[in-house]
Amino acid sequence: MANAIVDLRVLGVIGTGDFGLAISKRLLRAGYNVIIGSRFPEERDLAKRDQIFAGVDVVSIEECIKTATMLVFAIHKKHFNSLLEFQDILSGKVVIDVSNQDKRDRNESNAEYLASMFPQTCFVKAFNVVSAYNMENIGYCTEEKRVYVASDNPEVRHVICEMVKLLGFVPVDMGRLRMSRGIEKMPIRLFSGWGGSFLITLLIFVVWFIYAVFKFYVRMKIYDGAQFPLKVLNKPICMTAITLLAITYLPSSVAGMTQIYYGTRHKRFPRWLDKWLKARKSLGIIALFLIFIHVMMSTLTMGPTYYPDFYVFKSILLSTNKSELFLYQPGWMLWQAETAMFLGIIALMLLLILGLTAIPSVAHTLNWREWRFVQSGCGHVALFFCIAHAIFRGLPNWAKATKKVHVLDSLAFLAVIIPVLTLLFKLFMIMPCIANHLHKIRQGFDREDSMDSKEESTSKSHDRKKFRRKKKSKERDVFTHPPVADLQDIP
Repeated sequence: MANAIVDLRVLGVIGTGDFGLAISKRLLRAGYNVIIGSRFPEERDLAKRDQIFAGVDVVSIEECIKTATMLVFAIHKKHFNSLLEFQDILSGKVVIDVSNQDKRDRNESNAEYLASMFPQTCFVKAFNVVSAYNMENIGYCTEEKRVYVASDNPEVRHVICEMVKLLGFVPVDMGRLRMSRGIEKMPIRLFSGWGGSFLITLLIFVVWFIYAVFKFYVRMKIYDGAQFPLKVLNKPICMTAITLLAITYLPSSVAGMTQIYYGTRHKRFPRWLDKWLKARKSLGIIALFLIFIHVMMSTLTMGPTYYPDFYVFKSILLSTNKSELFLYQPGWMLWQAETAMFLGIIALMLLLILGLTAIPSVAHTLNWREWRFVQSGCGHVALFFCIAHAIFRGLPNWAKATKKVHVLDSLAFLAVIIPVLTLLFKLFMIMPCIANHLHKIRQGFDREDSMDSKEESTSKSHDRKKFRRKKKSKERDVFTHPPVADLQDIP
């Protein structure tokens, strides 16, 4: 296959659609000699569309395949069968397939399907995760865009990775061609890995929503339907946001305590904790989104009518001949209310910094210490300001409460329970005696009892495997004609 890729500067692109022309432009700018193959070459005057195609040959598919030593198939799967007539001249060629799947439930990738159609051709999966717009756009920040490469030929895979670098992208060697199944599903996934986070958000919101409706409409009966869209709905939204923010930072402390408990870093986390750790980014982004909604709703309703407990009311006496009339005029905000607003603004600014550094193009400019300082340090500080904002928000009502139960069932008090526990857990984990021990474990230190338990679990695993092998051998001795399922166990 090495002889088939000697002339790397002559490339043929089959297909004149949006992506075919976009990758042709990219290749031309990178210095490749490109020829374009089309079913109707006489009707494709590409120079009129873009001057970069001036001098580029648009030929028939057959001539393109014969001339080029490396090809790019920029065509849909439904047109693959039309290439069967060129099976002989495709023999020994290197073909890059850039197509994607239409459905996620397919077990065979387009690249594997092509490889089965043309067994004498070397196929490579690449560039399918890049859109035609980003491929063509010169100003696109390509250094942050990854291109996944898969092929059964390691040498060809290396060559294509070098091509990806030359085009300005970041290559990721995925290995064998069968890995193209996952690569082709990447562009059609919708928020992959976010399903659990959305479900958790919905469950938390439903709990707070039911509690708020029950309290304000059933028990206290202080609002009517007119206040539902903003005043009432704002309460479960802000409570969901601060709860999500708390459970975003809680699993890091849980993971640290788990490693201390096992006394080693080599034992895998439980499955539920592993999923929780992976969901932190999505949970944090959803929390930031809900906090923005809370800020906008609060801004629209900010005033003495909606928040009378925020303001100082001054009484004005109007004397008449027969009676006296008192009018109440709202004045300045209470100091607790102004403090709550100030703390909320600081929390929002810190969360914006967290959100910006979560963007890959920004995160790649930070080293590990800077990224951890922002995401962990600033994140916990932002959570602290959110807690302080909620506490000062509830202070005016707590001061007027006649019974402690009125404080304990207030939304502000209930909302800070999980966040406060999260911060206390974090403070416990950063105590010098705990933090130093955890640091040693993460550097490779293993406690003696953890090594004994590891060896014990390993021996138990071997015993279980040995028992299963004996059981299978006994079953084979008992049944002269084992069923089809048991035939798979026979070596």
